[in-house]
Amino acid sequence: QQSSASLGLSQSNALRMSTISSSSAASKSHRSIKYAAPGDGEQNGPKRVTESGEKYFNEGAFLNAFNPLADIARSALKSNRLGVHSSLSASKSSKDADGDKSSDGTSKASSSGKMGEGEGEDEVVLDRVVVVPLDINTCSALQKADALNRRKAKVRRDSNDTIGYVYLEDMVQEGPETHSMDDFASQFYPNLRKGGLIIDVRRNHGGNIDTWVLERLRRVAWMFESHRSGPGETTMQYSFRGKVVVLIDEMSSSDAELFAAGFQTMKLGKVIGARSWGGAVGYSGNPECSLVDGGSFTIPSFGPYLGNEWLIEQKGVIPDIPVANLPVESFHGTDKQLDAAIREVLKEIKASPDVKIPEHPQFPVRAYDNAKCLADQRKKTEL
Repeated sequence: QQSSASLGLSQSNALRMSTISSSSAASKSHRSIKYAAPGDGEQNGPKRVTESGEKYFNEGAFLNAFNPLADIARSALKSNRLGVHSSLSASKSSKDADGDKSSDGTSKASSSGKMGEGEGEDEVVLDRVVVVPLDINTCSALQKADALNRRKAKVRRDSNDTIGYVYLEDMVQEGPETHSMDDFASQFYPNLRKGGLIIDVRRNHGGNIDTWVLERLRRVAWMFESHRSGPGETTMQYSFRGKVVVLIDEMSSSDAELFAAGFQTMKLGKVIGARSWGGAVGYSGNPECSLVDGGSFTIPSFGPYLGNEWLIEQKGVIPDIPVANLPVESFHGTDKQLDAAIREVLKEIKASPDVKIPEHPQFPVRAYDNAKCLADQRKKTEL
């Protein structure tokens, strides 16, 4: 009861002359708390009156001037998201209230939810308002999703929907929160026929799907097929013919760096952004050394190299087009790295616009020619 009454008190700024009913868990009986918002005859702020004779709260400082719960209640009531309920007998008594008389000739009091002294206002009963704060992980996920949608909208707007955008949070095949293969497929294939593509692996902490992604980007359309109607299609299937760039930053690490390095080495496009983290030496999944107390530790197990040079470790991937996102600019929503990627792809599309599937040639006429066939038979017979 006490917590329910406190909840009703916190909403007093939102509701005028309302009745909040709170139920007792022990007796299932109801009591009502009436209160008036400032300006309804109260001089020193809202007053709370209860049947149990609890004290008045007349101090103006008792309720905070800024009350988010009151704002939520006010908005909910305006949009009818909190139901307006009347008492159980309201629907039965409201129809015949005018003609129903008591034994002494006076009209019975209507129980259709009218406020006490004939105010003419509907009774508002807030059965329960539960405000559940989001945990930090949920807030973080919502913030990431919002940022991703804003970046996709920016690329679509600035390129007139000619460039696709793919963001990989990590390179994990099947993690507790992400499935990067699904993430890549759900973003890559809908953009398959765009003129350009931006693959963003900034803040990507790695995994092991770099070869899987690179294999799809390496597919080359060497032939085309056409059906009787509709556009043509490529062979190899699902090959991307547009221009591609990769975005990296100082927090791109591990398999994200291997992906960027492979993208550079195979000359699939340009890498834009800041030098990556610089950690590509890996270790096996099983502990290599066990301790007597049951603990274990691992040691570096393998590392990438090319020719006579070890790659990435303590060096990172150097972008082809260095662009820094300064902290203050990033705080105010500026993303110079993404802007540079959009400009670069648009420039490459303009320089080499043959990224679309070419039109098929004129269909041949291969119908059976009966006259020609008979003529050929006569010639053979004459010979």
